[in-house]
Amino acid sequence: MTLLAFLSTSEARPLEDSTLTLEAMTLAMPGDATGGFGAAVRGDRNGYLRVDSRSQATGDWIARGTIGVDCFGGWDFFDLNVGASLAGAGDWRDRAVYGQLGAGVEVGVGFNVRRVHLTAHRVQPFASSPVMYGLDESAVRLAYDVTDELTLFGTSLRIKPDFENDVREQTYGLGASWTF
Repeated sequence: MTLLAFLSTSEARPLEDSTLTLEAMTLAMPGDATGGFGAAVRGDRNGYLRVDSRSQATGDWIARGTIGVDCFGGWDFFDLNVGASLAGAGDWRDRAVYGQLGAGVEVGVGFNVRRVHLTAHRVQPFASSPVMYGLDESAVRLAYDVTDELTLFGTSLRIKPDFENDVREQTYGLGASWTF
């Protein structure tokens, strides 16, 4: 009876300050073209849930889901994001998922000055296998808010696109995101 009384008196509060952001980008991989999509939901208490994926014309793909927190969510000038991710990789030509899925930690810092944003982001997998090497990445992004909803960005991504080799490659790309 107490539980019913509690439930009937509690007020359902919508996530008033939550945002949904969708993004698309293209990258110029050395010898290959890559495209990517992402979506992120940021809650009103500085938490976020993000999913993103990239696919290369040669068939390799990467998909990642991240849950995290913006440590300084109320501060407009500086951002510090920390999260945990679950990721996988495969080859869409063979309809295959490579030998294992992986988990990792993500850390990002950002500086915001009016409509200009500079962020650096690092993904570190927990294991050291060929698949996990492919999920290891570092990114720098420079973004400009065209409107309150539309943001254009340029990115530099340092990844290991070839899972069999331990060679890092630098790639550059352009993208856009829309926030609801």
